[in-house]
Amino acid sequence: MHEPPAKRVVKIPKRGFICQECGEIGWPRKIVPGSFLLEVFLYFLFVIPGLIYTVYRSSHRQEVCPVCRARMLPLGSAGGHQVVQRFFQSSKVEFR
Repeated sequence: MHEPPAKRVVKIPKRGFICQECGEIGWPRKIVPGSFLLEVFLYFLFVIPGLIYTVYRSSHRQEVCPVCRARMLPLGSAGGHQVVQRFFQSSKVEFR
C-alpha cells in the first residue's frame, strides 16, 4: 500500500511577525504617510502649517510588511498562530 507523504516540517521563530496577506515572516517596516518634500515646503511657507503636518505624519506612522505593505501580526499571538496555520496548513509547524 502507499503511505501518505510525510508532512514537511517548518521551523518558525517564536519572535517576529507574520504578514496577514502574503505570509512573509520577519520584521515589519516603518512607513510614514505623506511627503517629506511637502513638509519642507510647508515649513518654508509658514512654521505653523509645517508643524501641524509634522505632527500628523508622526502620529500616523505604521509598521507594515516589507513585501506587500499589509498589516503584520506578532508570531506569538493567537492571531499570528492562526495566520501561520493558514499559510502552512500542509506542513507540520514547530515554533523554536
